[in-house]
Amino acid sequence: MVVSHMLGTTPSHPLHMHSQKAAESVWAQSSNWMPTEVDVFDQKLDANLFVVVAGAQNPEAILAAHDPTLFVNANDPQDFVELAEDTAETLKDATMHLKEDVTIDEAWKSFQLQFPEVRTDLFHVEKDADKTFIIEMKQIHDLIKSLKPKDKETKFISFEINGLQAVLDTYGANSEQYKTANVILRDLFEKTVIPDFHQIYAGRGVATFVLTPGVRRLSRRAEPGSSGVCYQSRAACKEATDSCSGHGVCRSVNGCYSCQCKNTFVGESCEYVDATADFQLLFWTGVGLIVLVGGVLMFVYKSGDINNGIILTQSLPKQD
Repeated sequence: MVVSHMLGTTPSHPLHMHSQKAAESVWAQSSNWMPTEVDVFDQKLDANLFVVVAGAQNPEAILAAHDPTLFVNANDPQDFVELAEDTAETLKDATMHLKEDVTIDEAWKSFQLQFPEVRTDLFHVEKDADKTFIIEMKQIHDLIKSLKPKDKETKFISFEINGLQAVLDTYGANSEQYKTANVILRDLFEKTVIPDFHQIYAGRGVATFVLTPGVRRLSRRAEPGSSGVCYQSRAACKEATDSCSGHGVCRSVNGCYSCQCKNTFVGESCEYVDATADFQLLFWTGVGLIVLVGGVLMFVYKSGDINNGIILTQSLPKQD
């Protein structure tokens, strides 16, 4: 399990800044999860499960039975989603994602049946945040239950959970809805996702859970979908935008798919370079240099012996 913290970071902290330390930490633990086969030609893993949870203010409430393997200095879930997207692109035939055709009616029925011990009545399908969370729970349950062992291809199973972040933004961290959502996620992971995955791929599967805190992205870009561009599926978004021009990923917000661009790109298809930050840096650097040079010249001017604007000179005394 990987837990992301906000200490000493910014919402746009790049993933590559700590990738070396993260890799070293993971490799130090490799003896705990790598198979013991010595044949280099033997396939070591049958599946990789990669889960990103946004809005996890208290990771222990979600995965209480598991200690973090390592901590990283990135608090934006998008960094890890991009990592998963890059991996998925290299394993297209063996990649599994959440189904996109789940309706709120079937998701709500499944939600009530799957979590009878919690107060599901706190959630309402009319609210966007609740709807997102409920549908995601159904999608994850269906994906895990669809897994089958002994497939020919190594599976890469990845999904991002944004519903918890939506509940956090709507109700707050101290609300009953957010606390209940944490309990539901814990039950889903501990009773379904983790045991089913390890049972199917016993000893030959690695599961990674990335829990990032609730962080509002401070960005000049509009939220996905606000530009009027809305695609009904991830596939339609990727096809229409050429996979966001290779500078972003298609994400769903309230059932609407659009491009979420990397920090240095903007546009409906992430086709433009955002040079605002570079311009501001050059502009204020220029202003600073002008002020500095002006101050130096003023200091030199005032340091002379001036009388009515004329610098007086003195001749040396004559030597006899």
